[in-house]
Amino acid sequence: MCAFAFSKDTYRFASADARKLARTLFGSSYRMVRLTGGEPLLLDDICDTIAAFSDVDMRTSVITSGWRLSALASELVAANLDQVIVSLDAGRPEVHDRIRHCPGLFASAVEGLRIYREIARQSCLRVNTVVGPHNLDELLAIHALLVELDIDLWSIIPLKRPGGAWEYHNAGDLRETAQRLRDRIGACGRPRLVGHSMNWEGRTDIEKNRFLTEHIPFTPALGMCRVVDEVRYYTPKDGLVYPCNCVPHRLGGHLLAGTVADFAIESQSLDTVRSWLRVNGPAYCSGCEPANVSLGEGLVDLDVDPYGF
Repeated sequence: MCAFAFSKDTYRFASADARKLARTLFGSSYRMVRLTGGEPLLLDDICDTIAAFSDVDMRTSVITSGWRLSALASELVAANLDQVIVSLDAGRPEVHDRIRHCPGLFASAVEGLRIYREIARQSCLRVNTVVGPHNLDELLAIHALLVELDIDLWSIIPLKRPGGAWEYHNAGDLRETAQRLRDRIGACGRPRLVGHSMNWEGRTDIEKNRFLTEHIPFTPALGMCRVVDEVRYYTPKDGLVYPCNCVPHRLGGHLLAGTVADFAIESQSLDTVRSWLRVNGPAYCSGCEPANVSLGEGLVDLDVDPYGF
């Protein structure tokens, strides 16, 4: 999905750091902490880290490849992990493992999801799929697998690469597959699509044509980006807090950051930056993940999800 897989960074977020951050968050307006990576489940003290936040009544979520999910499932449940998000790129093991360059990953992820569902019926299970020409024909198989696994949520994320390197060479295939998927999900109603995942290639004809011809995924409407009101992205290595989870990965993003010490974690902070991004961000954005787009359009998963996310 991203270059994090090739990182040689030796920094690790420790449970002691998590408890310090949890004390900062305690009593704030924030209700959920999502641990990303890298791969969070490779941390030796990941369950202690999760417990640090759940102990102060924060909901917790982890994004994982699923490699260690089955081995850690019981411990994660005991730590009161509320949501597991597993990345799946295909509905067949040979395709998923090839895309991820990791033999056996598909089997491990699927087994982890099965076990987690069995021992934690009330937990929210979600799958993220980054879709592009490399796996467009896998979407229907992924959907069938998610129904079988009783997955609650599915986020379909358009692949974003510069220079048209991921260009769809057959627009008809894209449109046909997208419509078949919409028909199938509409018929069975499962899993629930996060944000605008049902229309990852665009909501309108103009957006769809731009996606196909200019390779630009749609963004929140100008002046309506609410990501900055709902999200804080914390990078513990440098102690910076961003008003959007895409900003730190883009050129000059550090100029839009604050620090925990400056109370940047609180919703009223970074007011100048947030006000500018809310209005102007969509014009500069190269496309954000549909869960964030849903925030931008007012469909806040945190409020509409039956699990509280």
